[in-house]
Amino acid sequence: ISVFETAINELGDFIAERELIEAEASRELAEAVRAREEEIRVQREGQARAQQTANQALAPLLKQKLPVTITTFLHSYWRDVLQGRIFSSGPDGAPFREALQSALELIWSVGSKKEADERRRQVALLPGLLKRLNAGLDEIGVTADERKAFMDTLVELQLAALRAEKHVEPKTARPAGAP
Repeated sequence: ISVFETAINELGDFIAERELIEAEASRELAEAVRAREEEIRVQREGQARAQQTANQALAPLLKQKLPVTITTFLHSYWRDVLQGRIFSSGPDGAPFREALQSALELIWSVGSKKEADERRRQVALLPGLLKRLNAGLDEIGVTADERKAFMDTLVELQLAALRAEKHVEPKTARPAGAP
């Protein structure tokens, strides 16, 4: 009988030890889940603030009379670029300021150019602007088809601007939902 009592005591000790180990593992897992949930909550709040700041930064730009393609682009794709840059480097960071400057240059580039100096400035501005627009679109994962559609329309708008024509949507107009 003493052999069985010893075995029962050892089994009881083993079970108690396993329960302590499992309780500790459960506590650690619960703490990790709470920490991750808090991290996600903070990230969502940061993204919401970044979106609000991006909307505020774009609001005065979107009040201007712009071609629909440019308005749609700024309100959708470029807002996402601004939001991402605000989230990663803050509203005072150089990446955000560069993206906002690119939006201003984009708007200026499709405006009518009546003076030779303005045309020269636009020709000098375009390579860098297009590079920054493509970099921003890369950041948010825009597909090649979406990008091509927008870039084709942008080229037509910029050529019309160089000819000092009024804002008109190009003949290759896109559906309302696609820039």
